[in-house]
Amino acid sequence: MTKLVKYARITGKVLSVLRVIVIVGSALAAVTLLAGIVLARFVVDAFHNSSSGFWTFTNGVLQLRIAPSAVSLTAGDVRWLCALLLVALGVVAALTLRLIRLLADAMSEMRDGRPFSPSMTTTVRRVAVVMLIYAFVTPLIPLIPTWFVIGSLHTAGMPGLQISYQYNVNGLAIIAGLALLLLSLVFDYGAQLQQQSDETL
Repeated sequence: MTKLVKYARITGKVLSVLRVIVIVGSALAAVTLLAGIVLARFVVDAFHNSSSGFWTFTNGVLQLRIAPSAVSLTAGDVRWLCALLLVALGVVAALTLRLIRLLADAMSEMRDGRPFSPSMTTTVRRVAVVMLIYAFVTPLIPLIPTWFVIGSLHTAGMPGLQISYQYNVNGLAIIAGLALLLLSLVFDYGAQLQQQSDETL
């Protein structure tokens, strides 16, 4: 039990640091996106007057070098993209902070020496649900800028080009969520045994 309390205390501190990092990172990203909305006209002008002749877009898998003449880009388009990304950022940040909070609650239960309390079962089950939601939401994030860039390209003159978008759920997060759901059953059984032991004593 001593090791469990020690590890729970360390993990709790790590989660506190991680929470601050997520909050600060999300705030900086939100400020950047808000600046993109405000300075949309400047961004469009800079793109069309680019001295390098090409801008590079990458989503981690695909990289495009785009000439300004190949793109129909307006300030409204940039504002719309930034607004969509701002909403997506808010959803992902909320899910991440909720997950950190639930894990911190679980560590608190362990620090108090109550790993098999009824509230621990509920916490583990909630972590599993958040993980499953995460698995379906996060794959949408890279699709937003990709959809925007591809949609702004002049593809009408390229009849041989067909573009489709693939939505792939995060399989690892689904497996983790299902595993945690099963683990919650173990904690539930442990809570029942702990209750029986307390009643016997």
